[in-house]
Amino acid sequence: MTTRVIQLNIRGMGKSKVVELKNLLVRSKPDIVLIQETLLNEQKTSPNFKGYSMARWDRKTGPGGGLMTLVKDNIPFKIVNDFTPGKNEIGIISVKEDGTDNWISVINYYNRTATDFDFKQFKDAFQKCKERKIIAGDFNLHNPMWDSTSSPNHNSNLLADFITDPQNMVCLITPIDLGTRLNPLNGKTSTIDLTIASLDLSVDFEVVIPSPFDSDHFPVMSVLNFSAYRLQLMKSVSWKFRRESWPEWQREVDSDLTDVELPSSVEELNEKLTQVMVNASERVFGYVKLKRKSRNSTPGWNAACQKAYKERNTARNKFRTAR
Repeated sequence: MTTRVIQLNIRGMGKSKVVELKNLLVRSKPDIVLIQETLLNEQKTSPNFKGYSMARWDRKTGPGGGLMTLVKDNIPFKIVNDFTPGKNEIGIISVKEDGTDNWISVINYYNRTATDFDFKQFKDAFQKCKERKIIAGDFNLHNPMWDSTSSPNHNSNLLADFITDPQNMVCLITPIDLGTRLNPLNGKTSTIDLTIASLDLSVDFEVVIPSPFDSDHFPVMSVLNFSAYRLQLMKSVSWKFRRESWPEWQREVDSDLTDVELPSSVEELNEKLTQVMVNASERVFGYVKLKRKSRNSTPGWNAACQKAYKERNTARNKFRTAR
């Protein structure tokens, strides 16, 4: 199995962009989404994305910036850092690989300008993550290694040398000249949104741009060669509780707990205890599945929105090809 990761510099979390992001989640079904430039701060509440849990890192000083990582509800994850100090913004989570005890670091990265690239901060974050890793985000760096017509500077050469250094055991999986940002002034595209991954995670991979978005950056999806561990979430059910059966349920739970080995983390302990109680409930009580009416997962997205969305994309494509 594979894991689908989308990265996107969203340039703000206004209402229209939240609706469009929800629509993107429904269409592309990513497992993990790395978002840069949320422009959120501690006074602003997080949007709700159905089916996804969230990690959020707001810029501490000044306007702009901000990171958000969305993870499917059935994929357990750990937040590794609160906020990495330095010029750049870095948010790190870890997800467990299915069928193993290994964890994969997923690093959300944002560099504001080509001159702001903090190579030491980048390297420190890389070395902090001992396990295999994925680093994706808006690097704002130009180099022929990923954008053939661009002129490199000292900072982009540092990153290119880091990627090609065999000791780091990573590779750039973003195809050269993918075109991840559209310059609104001249219609030209550049490749500054990059995905870097450990070598074995990029053996079989696919990188696609799902669709244009209401930002000067395009969403980029990487399909990576590992399967994140997924919980078997219960569908909406109604348990058939009976008061006289609770002692039997308690005996079932106590019996199952004797076979549970003490895990190494709180997350694993929570998962195992939950599964023990669910299994006992299924055996003792049973349940009835609830039928729910299908609901529009992107409220406010109607035929008029879809028409405007297509017209915007058509106009953007004409702008790009007419330059």
